[in-house]
Amino acid sequence: MQRGRKRDPESVKAARGTAPATSKHPRDEVEADLPRMPTVFPAPAEEIWNDLVVLVERNKLATEKDSQAFANMCQLQAHVTAQFGMYFAGQGEAPAVAAQSELRKQLELFGLAGVRSRVGAAPEKPGGNPFASNGVK
Repeated sequence: MQRGRKRDPESVKAARGTAPATSKHPRDEVEADLPRMPTVFPAPAEEIWNDLVVLVERNKLATEKDSQAFANMCQLQAHVTAQFGMYFAGQGEAPAVAAQSELRKQLELFGLAGVRSRVGAAPEKPGGNPFASNGVK
């Protein structure tokens, strides 16, 4: 046991009025609001928005605070898809690798890029220590 003054119980702090503000707000609250689509939004990006917002709603992966980031991701997806369409039709170049990489990052950010990108997802197979056998198979 350490010497000195001991911590006051939460009930004493609450009665005294010195309880921290974080104790009044549970950390487990989850916002139920979905991202809001911007008023001015291109049609191809709107189609992608409508497809992806269903997944986001089902898995509770984004809130209203994520509206702008989600809109940017949908616009980038529409841009990359359009560029690939033109490339395969022989009318342009493939989208930049940087755009494709950024799109992959944003899809992972919103948990839309496979099971491993989702919060709390279990790995496909148990990890274990690959060095446990000391090189002997």
